[in-house]
Amino acid sequence: MPRANVNSSKLSLWHNVLLFVVFEIAASAVAAASTPTAVTAQSSSNPAILGKSVTFTATIQPTAATGVVTWYEGISVIGVSAIKNGQATLTTDLLPFGESSVKAFYHGDETFQPSTSSPFVQNILSLGQSGFRAAATIATVNAPGPPAVGDFNGDGKPDLAVIATLDQNISILLGNGDGTFQSPVNYAVGGTPLAVAVGDFNGDGKSDLVVVNQGGYDVSVLLGVGNGTFQSEVTYRTGGSPDSVVVGDFNGDGNEDLAVANTTANNVSILLGNGDGTFQASVNYGAGQSPLFLAAGDFNGDGVTDLAVANRDTESVSVLLGKGDGTLTPAVPFAVGSFPVSVAVGDFNDDGKQDLAVANFDSNQVSVLLGKGDGTFQGAVNYPVGSGSLSVVVGDFNGDGLADLAVINEDSNNLSVLLGNGDGSFKQQATYYAGAGPVPIAIGDLTGDGRTDVVVSDYPSSSVMVLLGATLSADLSIAVSHAGDLAQGQTGAAYSIVVQNGGVISTVGSVQVVDQLSSALSPVSISGVGWNCTAATLTCSRSDTLSPGASYPPISVTVNIAADAPSIVTNTAVVSGGSAHLTYTVTSGGEFVPQLLTV
Repeated sequence: MPRANVNSSKLSLWHNVLLFVVFEIAASAVAAASTPTAVTAQSSSNPAILGKSVTFTATIQPTAATGVVTWYEGISVIGVSAIKNGQATLTTDLLPFGESSVKAFYHGDETFQPSTSSPFVQNILSLGQSGFRAAATIATVNAPGPPAVGDFNGDGKPDLAVIATLDQNISILLGNGDGTFQSPVNYAVGGTPLAVAVGDFNGDGKSDLVVVNQGGYDVSVLLGVGNGTFQSEVTYRTGGSPDSVVVGDFNGDGNEDLAVANTTANNVSILLGNGDGTFQASVNYGAGQSPLFLAAGDFNGDGVTDLAVANRDTESVSVLLGKGDGTLTPAVPFAVGSFPVSVAVGDFNDDGKQDLAVANFDSNQVSVLLGKGDGTFQGAVNYPVGSGSLSVVVGDFNGDGLADLAVINEDSNNLSVLLGNGDGSFKQQATYYAGAGPVPIAIGDLTGDGRTDVVVSDYPSSSVMVLLGATLSADLSIAVSHAGDLAQGQTGAAYSIVVQNGGVISTVGSVQVVDQLSSALSPVSISGVGWNCTAATLTCSRSDTLSPGASYPPISVTVNIAADAPSIVTNTAVVSGGSAHLTYTVTSGGEFVPQLLTV
């Protein structure tokens, strides 16, 4: 995509919309209902592993109650389920890592009053990983924009919704559960679509989509059929140049609502949901100068949803506290870096108070603002990342249970990962190649292995890519070869040993090779460029780095073969740090035959 007159022309296109955003509930009354109710909620698995299905069950008393239950993870709406025989269940595999307070809200019906369960703590564990595998293309989408993760066909496997900006489409990629995806299926949306979020707007338990259309000053709502397909869009008016959207319940009625950041109108639109897939007219609240991106949380601990908005032109994040009735207090700004374009919410110092992380495009930094718990924040602490930092998300990228940050950097074409120390500070970034022009990202467990993966849209190449989380190591292999036949009674029989790194990261520290001879062979010499070798024990070592796909210089070995050696002689060459053991044998013809053993 060519650069416009100023960076803001491009940046207004790309701001990540996370699947999981935060909202609150306050019980509302059904005027005609007279019979009180009670709700209890429980989990099928606690703790659970990231990416694995968890089933929540709500039991409503009296059991004659009908209607639906809305489920909340913290103050984030995670789903709606219908009541059958006094119970409502919700199964999901898309919960984020960490400890969350889960509760169920029964909406009530004509006879029975609404009620809310006592919350319980659900713990989601992210398994250990030391980084990401190399970026792999999973689909071609014309001018792809920000992705979102959801389960659109109800098979328990994560799917993707990706903006196709120039085609004015939303592309649906159904997941195979192993990090690969089916071919995109496109649905028309409005002019210049920029962002997408997932929700359940009509309470049928099927995933729906909302797409922000900057060119149309509106949002498109596409209701899900439940089999991976969607109904045609219905549009709703917002403010000028809408740029990002979050989904949740802002007035506590159990129906999902929308909040939209409008860049040229300098405000945020709240569209209250009716619970049937339709929305009320937007109500706007001032948010600061050129708001590009918004996230939601409970910043003052009152159980009501608040908003944090990144304001491009004032180097600030505005906080709008929720009143619990769908309205917001006036915006209060907090200073961050230059050209803030994305904001994410997490608890970085484990004090139970929500903090903010902000990606600053021009200053190539991520700003961390620790929350005081009263709706205000400490001064920003900045951490360097790549050039053109465009999007920040919060996850657990090493399985230690602490909040980490991932930042996509458009101009340096990489992903920065900053591991959290648990006290509000972060380690120095590690970087991973992420395409020739990456735009905002989404995270989730795409393979069901309990590790966090990253989805990246690469705008210039029209590619959607994934970086799969992995426990990375140098994967050393060893190979033996020789020239000509080797025979009994031969002196100075020569062969070579080659060590290769078939892993995805470079070696660290010492690598050692040991050639273990059978009794029919005796060592003569061993050497190799860069190797420190001992002939008596046929060992060699070195400590220089071996890059992925590369090989060390070969080790040359000579041995004497006993005259009475059997027709088959076996000995083993072993490389430390790898898992490959190779054996080779002398046949009656004197030829060594390599064979690979399973360790």
